[in-house]
Amino acid sequence: MQQQGDAIGRRRARSLIRQAQEAVTRRRTHRYRQAKGEALVAPNLLERRFDPGAINRVWAGDITYVGTGQGWSYLAILMDLHSRRIVGWAFAMQADTELVITYFLVRTCVDRLAGDGQHTISKVMQHVQVKGLHRVEFRDAKGRPMNATLELHYQQMTVLLPIGKQSRYPELQRAVLHAQERDPPAGRARIEWNLITNLPVRSRAEAIEKLDWYAMRWKIEAFHKILKSGCKAEESRLRTADRLTNPIAVFCILSWRIF
Repeated sequence: MQQQGDAIGRRRARSLIRQAQEAVTRRRTHRYRQAKGEALVAPNLLERRFDPGAINRVWAGDITYVGTGQGWSYLAILMDLHSRRIVGWAFAMQADTELVITYFLVRTCVDRLAGDGQHTISKVMQHVQVKGLHRVEFRDAKGRPMNATLELHYQQMTVLLPIGKQSRYPELQRAVLHAQERDPPAGRARIEWNLITNLPVRSRAEAIEKLDWYAMRWKIEAFHKILKSGCKAEESRLRTADRLTNPIAVFCILSWRIF
């Protein structure tokens, strides 16, 4: 205010604040809670090799804190180190164990060894019988709505890591879900989804749930494209979360209506 030519000092500012019945508060410094016991130090398995050479070989995670009107909130992310894409995230008001337990459902592009190591995942799934049919809606490469009937195969199995890493990493118990289109139409490639998840898939209903989640990715990608490129939500350089909430709410409605 002094730079703008107003005659004001510290006492004058304090008097004006009192007259307006306002209060000045300092932002609290963030501190993580002290551990009650001795902290465990995880072994350095990565050894600063930050580019594994292919996707879905090494995932890395981190936690950060965000100041909000309700207090400190915590954001945990899981990132693929090769593609640098976020494959999972979680948001909570406490930085506890539940925050970093990330669930995933991904489409696999590598046929890993499974079971006793004598067969791959695809070989094991060839012997799994069809456990149901499910009809999904999706969009083709030109954005046209399509329907497909998928045959469901799912199995809980042990998935092995690459041979060079088996001595340093434990084997994994994962649910594998294969969905293959029955009688695809002429002129279009057959739909074949090979999915893997750490969520339970013990019944036809749970398998259908995961397929419906994955089938939504076309709609999600189109929605976010409109939100980011059409409405240019990222260019809203607002400084507080409360101010950002209002335009984001309007942009989401516009994006959904356009979509």
